[in-house]
Amino acid sequence: MSKIPNYKGDALEDNILEVLNNQELERYIYSKNSNTYALQKFIKCRGPKAFVCRTVWQRNKPAYIYILTNKANYIDNIRNQNLKFVINSKETNSYSPFYATSGKHLDETLMYLAKLS
Repeated sequence: MSKIPNYKGDALEDNILEVLNNQELERYIYSKNSNTYALQKFIKCRGPKAFVCRTVWQRNKPAYIYILTNKANYIDNIRNQNLKFVINSKETNSYSPFYATSGKHLDETLMYLAKLS
């Protein structure tokens, strides 16, 4: 997935998203006018929909988590592939947010936060 920021003046307006195969990614990275790239591995979840976990940690307060779940699943016959593989918070009614103070997703992400502190 290529995610290129789209600025309007000095403010970030949105991101331009594009699904890339290996050859397209290689062409982007090695082109003469290539930007800086960060690669993030896509891990398909066990369920039928993409989701993002955002863990919030605060000193002297219990941690909590927001889970954003895509409404489109991987096998949906949608023309725009970005709707299946990316949680787009600017797209109206494209995802469902959940808030939790416990559970396996919070426990898994707290493990990463413990390594950072």
